Amino acid sequence: MIRYRQIPVPDFRAFMYYRPPYRYHYHMCRIALCSAGLLLCGRAKGQQVFRDSSRHLQGVEVTSRLADTSLRATMPVQLLDKQQLTQLNSLSVADAAKHFSGVIVRDYGGLGGLKTVSVRSLGANHTGVIYDGMAISDIQSGQIDLGKYSADNLAQMALYNAQPTDLLSPARNYSYGAALVLTTASLAPDGRQPLQVQTRIKSGSFGYINPALTVHYKASKRYTASFNADYRSTKGNYPFITDNGIATEKQRRENAGLRSLRLEQDNRFAWSNASTLQVKVYYYDDSQQLPGADILYSPPSRDHLWNRQAFVQSTYYKPFRENWQLKLNGKFSYTHTRYLDPGLGNGAGLQDNHYNSYEGYFSAVLERSLGKHFILAYASDGLYDKLNANVKAYAFPERFTFLNAFTARYRSQALEVQGNILSNILNESVQTGSTAQHHNLLTPALSLSWKPFSGNDLRLRAFYKQIFRAPTFDELYYSTFGNPTLKPEYATQYNLGATWQRSFSQVLSLLSLSADGYYNEVKNKIITLPGKNAYAYSVLNFGQVHITGVDVNAQLSLQPWQGWVFSAAANYTYQQVLDVTQPGTPQYKDQLPYTPRNTGGLMAGVEKKGFTFNYNLLYAGYRYALGDNTPSNYMEGFAVHDLNAAYHFLEHWKVMAALDNFTNKRYAIIRNFPMPGRSYQLGIQWNY
Repeated sequence: MIRYRQIPVPDFRAFMYYRPPYRYHYHMCRIALCSAGLLLCGRAKGQQVFRDSSRHLQGVEVTSRLADTSLRATMPVQLLDKQQLTQLNSLSVADAAKHFSGVIVRDYGGLGGLKTVSVRSLGANHTGVIYDGMAISDIQSGQIDLGKYSADNLAQMALYNAQPTDLLSPARNYSYGAALVLTTASLAPDGRQPLQVQTRIKSGSFGYINPALTVHYKASKRYTASFNADYRSTKGNYPFITDNGIATEKQRRENAGLRSLRLEQDNRFAWSNASTLQVKVYYYDDSQQLPGADILYSPPSRDHLWNRQAFVQSTYYKPFRENWQLKLNGKFSYTHTRYLDPGLGNGAGLQDNHYNSYEGYFSAVLERSLGKHFILAYASDGLYDKLNANVKAYAFPERFTFLNAFTARYRSQALEVQGNILSNILNESVQTGSTAQHHNLLTPALSLSWKPFSGNDLRLRAFYKQIFRAPTFDELYYSTFGNPTLKPEYATQYNLGATWQRSFSQVLSLLSLSADGYYNEVKNKIITLPGKNAYAYSVLNFGQVHITGVDVNAQLSLQPWQGWVFSAAANYTYQQVLDVTQPGTPQYKDQLPYTPRNTGGLMAGVEKKGFTFNYNLLYAGYRYALGDNTPSNYMEGFAVHDLNAAYHFLEHWKVMAALDNFTNKRYAIIRNFPMPGRSYQLGIQWNY
């Protein structure tokens, strides 16, 4: 559907620690009053009516979905637009990402549980998360917790296998095995309404409450701004059932609460020569309890995690000399993490670690068009990362990274070929202990898309890419198990696929299909081995993995009767992920842990005069909890069914309702970390 993109905004503060109940209600009242004030301000302006004496022709509403141009890309690209994200009613980006083929989300349960994404089984460290053009990084662990990012304020969410296809991308965006690209919403493109406001509140099971506010403002032809705030709170105390031999026991999840606040401010300046400057200010603050594993006779977890993240990023774009384009990017980010384990038996009786990480980043990209078919681009990035901690005898590491990417593209009506080579230079230093080795590596990539028949929308595509990921600071320098001698983890990717799309008629306005087969090799895989006790581990380059898989995607849009629109999207993935590290061992050629061979999903929705009804399905086949594929490690598959509906009324209002896991399926993605059963959400939204 062609729709305006809208976002959420703030007027309140978050807290690092849980407050007594009266503080919670006090701030909920502040949110409601601020939202109401904005509503009243917007309503006064909305009363103006403009008339003229001209005669207006009856308009025609466009209800079919636009053809997906991503199917023409040389590398597999999957998209979720604003309408599809609304249809999914996802609580976070991680929940929406589960509907991409080839994606495995490790979810430790509940709204506050850790959620990481692995694409085509390369591992979460090989997946880059790019937020409004620039990567989000976690130099400490290397894994981005996607549960912290809301899908409500996104205009689009895209998954690129290998790398993004935009030649004006920073060199850093080429350094991943896959990239999850998040684009926030902005002012509607027509620009006729200078002020757009959206305020919403959702509430649901297990103490869930989620108010949000978004404001887009066009101050002049040259300056527009967006402001978004999102607050989430949940007790997370959902019921579950524990199997105790032949009996079962009903329990509730403990220590699973979460409170978080996200604030964003976007500014865009545009000049008459097509130059633009975009500046984003981001702040995130949460207080998160960490539920433990559900193990018999084990006391409940009392672990707690606090996160505070802030960054400022800016992008300047300028076209010049007819065929040249320049893009400059800069970013500074700060992250504070506090981890508390009051029950650790280490003599002191608790573990209370504080980490502060800093990153400075600058990128310059220059693109040059050579005639009608050729484009060249060069990107150069510099990064500085530093991590401090209150841990005894900590290394206090610093890392300087220099990335340079040279890219060439040839494009004609039938053929597109793109190749690039990436230079990776990493230098490190520490204040105490041994320093990790420096790295200077070149990694290539080559992709193509070919349309063999001029009268048919069939396209064939293929790509090859080599990439590596450096060990994280935890893997290198963590006080009890770090190993400064670790080598980078290398991955080689091969892909061969086909895409096809067509619009048949007004009834069947879009049908698209894509299928890709792939083979990946991971060498020098970094693994963790247990040592002499529960707190002493060894980190080694030990593993080697071969990955073979198939991704299939289908999408259609129907308008069988006037005013009715039906849309559906389905995906299926088959993955064989084998440990080929040591022939003769019990794990040799066994499927890796938590990697189902078969996964799939379905989204289906119907619309009629402001009413929408959606059904979503997620399926994961059986898998194993450990590397030994034995019956004791077997975990059965599951299917989760969700329903949601929305109704627009009185022009500006919208009510929403959702019923997740309505069959109340008992399942766990990670063994002993039960997922929620049946739950509901109710919400109301006002748009101006």
